Amino acid sequence: MIETQVIVIQLDGKNALVESIQSGGCGNCDSVNGCNSSKLSQLFRSKPRRFSMRNECNAQPGSLVQINLQEGVLLHSAMLMYILPLIIMLSGAILGAQWASD
Repeated sequence: MIETQVIVIQLDGKNALVESIQSGGCGNCDSVNGCNSSKLSQLFRSKPRRFSMRNECNAQPGSLVQINLQEGVLLHSAMLMYILPLIIMLSGAILGAQWASD
């Protein structure tokens, strides 16, 4: 399970705008034995990450909330965002090449 802490910025009906407060990577990034990958992620991030999500716990602005994601959810989302467009693009290229050769 993937976990992170967020702070509630504002409420919008049943949804809440939240902002990630972790610097990136795992919880051991800043420890002595950690890999310090959070320093690298700070170089490439221009502004804090904000997300809109359902406010199931009735959190108020300023509240700290822990978010949990199942392992498969992240993989499924990555497949939809990267693999599916790649398959569509390659299919279009194959169809275009066949159409052009006729």
